[in-house]
Amino acid sequence: MAQFQSQDLPQLQIIHPPAFFTHFQSELSKKFHILHAGESPLPLDQYLTTYAGSVQAMLCYHATQVNEDLLRLLPALKLVLTCTSGVNHIDVVECRRRGIAIATARSVYSEDVADIGVGLFLDVQRKISAVDRPNPPHDKQGSLICNGKRGVIVNVGRRAIVDVKELVMFLVHGEIGGAGLDVFENEPHVPKELVASDNVALSPHKAVHTTESFQSSNEFMLANLGAFFSNKPYSTH
Repeated sequence: MAQFQSQDLPQLQIIHPPAFFTHFQSELSKKFHILHAGESPLPLDQYLTTYAGSVQAMLCYHATQVNEDLLRLLPALKLVLTCTSGVNHIDVVECRRRGIAIATARSVYSEDVADIGVGLFLDVQRKISAVDRPNPPHDKQGSLICNGKRGVIVNVGRRAIVDVKELVMFLVHGEIGGAGLDVFENEPHVPKELVASDNVALSPHKAVHTTESFQSSNEFMLANLGAFFSNKPYSTH
């Protein structure tokens, strides 16, 4: 019976689940029939061709490249809902050409991202991590706090905001006072100069990994999906 009830729910395609998907999967499953491509042994193109021909909404984050090749396999798609603030992983032009709306998290994570930004700045100023160097990140809002040789650059936004090679050079030559980074240009690879520097604080790209952000993201997704399937206004890019 549960299987038939699930089939009657609006379909929601997921290819790569967000990092905190397990926190809201149960609640999401009550309202939507989730098509989880990652749980299928089939190749992605075969899975989508077989099961996703009528899917109208997709939930994604930066691991899913929403490009022309993927969109071609989702002919009925009308909404791309991303759990990220940015759309670097989405071909916005192609989505618009196909009449597909894009809804982003926008300012959902702003408070927690701002907190980690201030924390990284203070870490560099007080040399907290210099005492116990953190592990290199493995796994975006960006801000720049710079005042010449005493300035500190903080990046909790997009990876491409900071040219890492230039940053290393400026640090080595004492042109800036330090750096606090939660995102990196070539994650998970971080230059050894940054890891070893006493005036650099590193965080493993987890500024939004808080209980509050998870809850806000959950509310954002449910509200937008509910509005979409009810033909009501929802937040779009």
